[in-house]
Amino acid sequence: MRHPLNEGIFQPGEVAALRDIYRYVSRQPWFAADREMKKQFAAFIIRMYRHGEVDIDNLRKLSIMAASRHLVNRRSSFNINRVK
Repeated sequence: MRHPLNEGIFQPGEVAALRDIYRYVSRQPWFAADREMKKQFAAFIIRMYRHGEVDIDNLRKLSIMAASRHLVNRRSSFNINRVK
């Protein structure tokens, strides 16, 4: 069975732009280093691009927001009551 992210053809410039977004966000100090999150994040960028988010600046902003939200939601020790 083919993986849905393998469908279609990207131009070299598109691949470079998506790769640059991935590298920029995944190299941030707050980005989780586990391999599974990196795979999911790469798939997210590709999905968003395929669904029409082709403005690279907007895609970068959306990717940053999505990655930071995912990080906060994954931290089981995050507790709003500790802030008080």
